Amino acid sequence: MSELNMVSPLLDNLVVDKEISRQADQTCYAMHNKETKERFVLKYQSIPASDSHVRALILSGAYTDDATVHEYYTRVVEDMRRELKIGKALAASGCFVGALDYQIEPKSEGVGYDVYILYPLYVPLNELLNRSPISHLKAINMGIDLCDALIACRKAGYLFQNLRPENIFLLSSGRFLLGDFGLVPISELDYSTTPEAYIGPYSAPELSDIAASPNLSVDMYALGMVLYRIYNGNQGPFQDENTQPSMAERLRLTGKPLPTPMYADYELTEIILKACSFRTENRFSDPNQLKQALMLYMQRNEISDEFITPPIVADPTPVVMDEEPEEEPIRMVDVGTLDAAFRQSFAPDTTGGGTKEDSEPEAKVYVPVQKPSAPVAEEKPVKKAPLEKAPAKDASTMKLRFDDSPAQQHGAKEAPATQAPTEGLPTEPQPAKESLPDEAPAKRRRSGKRSSNREARVL
Repeated sequence: MSELNMVSPLLDNLVVDKEISRQADQTCYAMHNKETKERFVLKYQSIPASDSHVRALILSGAYTDDATVHEYYTRVVEDMRRELKIGKALAASGCFVGALDYQIEPKSEGVGYDVYILYPLYVPLNELLNRSPISHLKAINMGIDLCDALIACRKAGYLFQNLRPENIFLLSSGRFLLGDFGLVPISELDYSTTPEAYIGPYSAPELSDIAASPNLSVDMYALGMVLYRIYNGNQGPFQDENTQPSMAERLRLTGKPLPTPMYADYELTEIILKACSFRTENRFSDPNQLKQALMLYMQRNEISDEFITPPIVADPTPVVMDEEPEEEPIRMVDVGTLDAAFRQSFAPDTTGGGTKEDSEPEAKVYVPVQKPSAPVAEEKPVKKAPLEKAPAKDASTMKLRFDDSPAQQHGAKEAPATQAPTEGLPTEPQPAKESLPDEAPAKRRRSGKRSSNREARVL
């Protein structure tokens, strides 16, 4: 928690309990009075939020130096002072939470001011919804109470354009009030713009344009969106596990029809969706119409005081888990109580070999006698039969061979004599020679004489 400057006389006799919330330019603290024990909420706001804002105004050319920037922030602080006085006046109507007191001090260093505002301690609606859902009856009564607060603001000549759960407070009596900044004179709407800090998930879609001016239906749109979230499980439109918040916000601002709130009936859904209509001409024209619609809804229906969001109910029958059987603990046995023979059978062998001869030296070890196996007959070498020699060819065979060979008929050399095959090797069969076709008769007649001489030499 950052250190707070305890300005006097506003914070005299007050003690800081805790820091409630912190934003870019403001911080809220819970405090109490040391003497009366009365509890308060202190809102501290720095104007500007940091010195970088001063540098940005000078670099943009809007102001020339620190002195001119300080004059600008002085006008901003005067507008805040004026709105705080209006809030105090509205608090007299019982519909608005006004500041109890405030103190504005120039910054000790740099340009700007430190603003301290003291409020009574009330529970804001956002904290209430975060704790638990509210009932149907309380939600409808809240809508009627906020319509009364908007009506009181309009009667005073102001429009409240900063309606959101953080600025809705619950009193101990059960009544809901509006509070904080956000008042703008109705007579100046055409010349006003909505501050960026007021634009969010509850603001009307047309206010997303930074140059747009607020209209007389933006407060009822914000109230309708608060009711929508209450009856939709504290979720905005289009928000689910499949849609990112940024995409859901874009769908809302681009005019896609809002889905039905999950926990609202058809009649209440019609009222909520009319207040949250995308087109301004389709909304309620003033808070009196919205209040009348909610009151008629209460008269036609029996509003229960049960929670809007049904609570999660567990099965009353307790689930009995199957108990695993307990394992018997391991018990150590006293060795001295065991039988000597039993201990000997489980005793470790310390003689070295661990054989029967080691434990009983005199014992004879039975060695089985192996019978001699039958002699194996020696294998005799198998003699190979001699290969038969090829029969010798006679002269008639040679004659026929020379006669049928066309190469010999044309005067080729004689073929060498065929050698006998080596003994012990099989004779390879000779490939059969293809017979040549018979030559012309005239050629055969010319070689007849030469053939007869060749036959004579062979014989």
